[in-house]
Amino acid sequence: MRGRTLLIAGLLTAAFAGQAAAQTLGTITRSPHDLSASGVLNNEICVYCHTPHGTTNDDGPLWNRLATVGPFVAYDSSTLDGSILGKSGANFDPGEVSMACLSCHDGTQALDAVINSPGRGLGTPLAGAAMTAGIAVVGPDLSNDHPISIQYGGYDSGSGVIDEDFVDNSTVTATTGLNTATINGTPAWWVNTSVGGTVGRDKEDMILYTAGAEPYVECATCHDPHSGNVADPLVEVNFLRMTNAGSAICLACHVK
Repeated sequence: MRGRTLLIAGLLTAAFAGQAAAQTLGTITRSPHDLSASGVLNNEICVYCHTPHGTTNDDGPLWNRLATVGPFVAYDSSTLDGSILGKSGANFDPGEVSMACLSCHDGTQALDAVINSPGRGLGTPLAGAAMTAGIAVVGPDLSNDHPISIQYGGYDSGSGVIDEDFVDNSTVTATTGLNTATINGTPAWWVNTSVGGTVGRDKEDMILYTAGAEPYVECATCHDPHSGNVADPLVEVNFLRMTNAGSAICLACHVK
């Protein structure tokens, strides 16, 4: 009996350990966005991007980073059907979702350049060293990167998707199609993926962002900054919304 009791206890321990491990998957903890190991900001994780009090800009939810200013150079190609937000000549003004990412990844200011540092009351802005090397440094010149702040498939509020090389809303299923709904009173857009698994919007779908009444592609269309600690190393490093095995992310939007 004692042996059976020990066996059951061991199985329960393993089960709970497995459950705990499973709960860490798809979270920011121990992902490349977990900067707490540096110890600079009281070993906290969220403070590098968010603050519950004292934020002074609208670049993201309770955003705690100093806004980046650019100028940013836009991707340009004769094959583009959609317009890019705030484009004037070669330069453009990315949407707020992408600006939040660029406040670190343009390499112009420090990772700990926060508005409100941790501690009692409102802290003071910090300014350490900026990212200067590596694939994470996108830089302000985005002319050689996937277009952002651009209409999805040249979407026109009167005609819909005008570029036939993009998945449109003519056939919406659990695994394909451009979908839209009103969420919290705001138009929401996404492209269904097989990983999401439902017609409703999931974090694994390709999320589009509304400017006026039209869907736009931003950095967070393909990347989820909070879901970096997952079993797929490609997703973990790049914070992709799902694996890109077989170019699944590309083919979720592009008809090729």
